[in-house]
Amino acid sequence: HVDNDGRLIPLNNVRGRKKALIALVDQMQSRINGFEAQNDTICISHGDCPEDAEFVANQVKERFGIQNVLINYV
Repeated sequence: HVDNDGRLIPLNNVRGRKKALIALVDQMQSRINGFEAQNDTICISHGDCPEDAEFVANQVKERFGIQNVLINYV
């Protein structure tokens, strides 16, 4: 989140890489809650960490039923 002065403000504190990735998907879920996204395409970009991108892709597929998930390098 960015405030009016352009400063980054953390939404919450999460410790650990796996917990951070789960929190990312949780945030996604809160933003698309009630939205039917099964037929949509989700794109995940990563900075040289394809394992984390695959983990997030699997979480997205399980939680939202989205099967078309693209993974790209930044």
